[in-house]
Amino acid sequence: MGSCAACSADPALCESCLTKYYLDSNQCLICPDGCLTCNFNTECTECTPGYESEFNQAGENICVFYWWKWLLIIFGTIAGIALIGIAPHM
Repeated sequence: MGSCAACSADPALCESCLTKYYLDSNQCLICPDGCLTCNFNTECTECTPGYESEFNQAGENICVFYWWKWLLIIFGTIAGIALIGIAPHM
């Protein structure tokens, strides 16, 4: 199977899964969006780079992408470069 990292003697039965998949009844199922690794379809154990781990209202560990944080980083970097370019040299 394409998402199996290791199969049993029966190639249809997985023993372990690739990144972004979890094992459920010998089948590899995809983790929720933003999860690099997960235990179940509702529990992320590690987030994809750029995503942050947090608990939702149901108490499940999920990975969330905060686009506005990246926007602040980009604008901060551009502003820093602009300030360096116009600052008088000492």
